[in-house]
Amino acid sequence: MSPALLPLNFQLLETKLIWIQDRLLVKSRKTNAITVENIPAWLVRQGRLVVVMGNERIEAGVGHWMFPRQGQGWVHTLPNSKILSVHFRLRWPNGQEVYRRRQTLVLPAQKCPELTQAATHLLNHLDGETMWYADQWAPASCIDYFAMQSHFQRWLAAYGSIMEAHGETQITVNDVTAPALEAWKVLMDWDLAKPFSRKILSRHLGLSIPALSRRFTAYYGATPRGFLEQRKLEWAQQRLAQSQERIKVIAAELGFLNLAQFSNWFRLHNQLSPRDYRNFAKGINSP
Repeated sequence: MSPALLPLNFQLLETKLIWIQDRLLVKSRKTNAITVENIPAWLVRQGRLVVVMGNERIEAGVGHWMFPRQGQGWVHTLPNSKILSVHFRLRWPNGQEVYRRRQTLVLPAQKCPELTQAATHLLNHLDGETMWYADQWAPASCIDYFAMQSHFQRWLAAYGSIMEAHGETQITVNDVTAPALEAWKVLMDWDLAKPFSRKILSRHLGLSIPALSRRFTAYYGATPRGFLEQRKLEWAQQRLAQSQERIKVIAAELGFLNLAQFSNWFRLHNQLSPRDYRNFAKGINSP
C-alpha cells in the first residue's frame, strides 16, 4: 500500500525569476539554454525559434509561446528574430518541479492572455531594459522589490493554469519526504550566526535525531549539519565576492569568535583563505 498523501505545504516551494529578456537577435544563434536547473518559456515576437531535444525538433513562429518539456537541449533562433525569454524556478526543495512537463507545448499567444499580460507587466516594471538578471538586480526600495515579486507571482499563476489545462499534473509530497522538506524549511530560516542544534531541529519536527538525520540525508545527500555548513559557506563566498566589507566583520556575522577561526574554517572547505578567495573572485568578475 502506498503511503498516504499529506496536505502540500506550498510555503516550501522555491520560486524565483532568473531572468527576463525581450530583444532583437540580429544574427542566428544556437545556445544550450534548456537546462535541468531552470524552466524556460519563450514568446516569438518576430522570426522563428527552434528547439532540439534529443531526436525531437519543434518550431515556434510569430505570436506563439513555447514551453519545452523537462530535459536538456538546444535553442536555435533565425536572424532578426525578436524573442521574449523568461527563465524561472518553480520547484520543491529537493529539486523536483511542481509540474512534470512531459511534453513540449507550442501555443498561440491568444490562448495565453494572462501569461502574456503578466510578462508585459514585468517588462514595464523594468523601465525599458531588454535584459534583466536577478543576480545583478538591486531593487531601489522595498516597494520596488514587492512590485516585482507581485508581477512574478502573477506570471506563476498564469503558467500553472496553462500547465494544468494541458494535463501536466503536480508532483506531490508524501509522508516519507515531508519531514525532510520541513527540515529544509527550518534550516533555510536558521540564523547562520547561531550554532546548529540537532535536538532543537528534531524536537521541532517530532522525530528522533537518528530518524531525522536518516531521512534528510536520503533526500538531500547531506546531514542537516552538513547542509547548514554549505549554506554558511555559500553566504561567506557571496559576501567576500560581492561586498567590500572587512573579513573580520563577515566572520562575526557568521558567528565565528575571531578571524583566525573563520579563516581556518573557510580554508578547510575552500582550499583558499578568505582574502585569496576575494581577490580571485574580484579578478574573475572584473571587466
